[in-house]
Amino acid sequence: MERPILRHGANTREGDLMANIAEMVKELQQQRDRLDQAIGALAPLAGIIKTSSAQGGAGGPRRTLSAAARRKVSLAQKARWAGLR
Repeated sequence: MERPILRHGANTREGDLMANIAEMVKELQQQRDRLDQAIGALAPLAGIIKTSSAQGGAGGPRRTLSAAARRKVSLAQKARWAGLR
């Protein structure tokens, strides 16, 4: 069975829908940019400071546990699991 040949403009509904969606995405991105600028201007006035940890980066040096502390945590967790069984 052969597929019908689509002529230019034969499927305008789909083309219009895609154009509308693309336009909506563009407008939403512009709104987001304006909101980001407004937040950037207002945040310092409110005393809100973005930290690297709030942005997803490392918040500082990692704290490590000593071997004794790791063992204590391990034993406590094993006791919790044993209590649930």
